[in-house]
Amino acid sequence: HVAFRGRYKHDLDRFFIDYPDGRTMAIIRDCKAVIASKIRYDGEAHARPLWRHVRGWNNQAKSRLVAKANYGDRMFLMSYERLISDTEGTMRKVADWLGIAFDPILLTPTFNRSPIKANSSFEVADVGVQTSTRENWRKVFSEPEAAAIDRATAERYKEVARFADA
Repeated sequence: HVAFRGRYKHDLDRFFIDYPDGRTMAIIRDCKAVIASKIRYDGEAHARPLWRHVRGWNNQAKSRLVAKANYGDRMFLMSYERLISDTEGTMRKVADWLGIAFDPILLTPTFNRSPIKANSSFEVADVGVQTSTRENWRKVFSEPEAAAIDRATAERYKEVARFADA
């Protein structure tokens, strides 16, 4: 069994009690992209102030590091940015971690093996992996706002990146 969500330590603890041979996977994404998506989804009024969301992102990244430290190889961290820029390499690592044979279908977002568009707060033009999503934050934030978010999250992002996709 593989859990793809588990926001809180007690959720993961219970998951591993129920599934002693289970594993969990978490994706870490650039904070600007996470907040921009939230603003597009919830609306500007619900997504501000930005610093509340930056603090939340830092806390979530820290909790994923703690989970990785606690559960070791039972937890797979991957970066969203690497997933979309090196989909095959990332999915080969995931398949290997899961102990399954790599299948080219892993390179395409699907539902029951049928290609689908990404579930996004931003417009999605076609099915498949959309590398343009890396820059969607530019539709929401000015360069100074983006730089401030990067400064507030760079240390934690580097820390998580050391473990992501390893």
